[in-house]
Amino acid sequence: MIKAKIEINEDGTIGVREREIVVLPDGREIDAGFHRTVIDVDDDPAAKLKHGDADVISRVQAVMGAVHTPDVAAERRAARAAAEAQNP
Repeated sequence: MIKAKIEINEDGTIGVREREIVVLPDGREIDAGFHRTVIDVDDDPAAKLKHGDADVISRVQAVMGAVHTPDVAAERRAARAAAEAQNP
């Protein structure tokens, strides 16, 4: 079972913390760990998220649609280009 926490960062990126939970046959849950991913404009969450859980991907895509407006997308692309120019 995968649980996810989705956060919107100040710079317009989306942080996703995936938590994998293993359910034993007797019903007990064992926490198998966390994985963090940052989703930026133009990223494919299905390719970036570790576990590929369809529900989590769908929720992240919905958040991306709301957060990554054309203005935010342009700002993120400009910021990435500036960072890449400084650190070739």
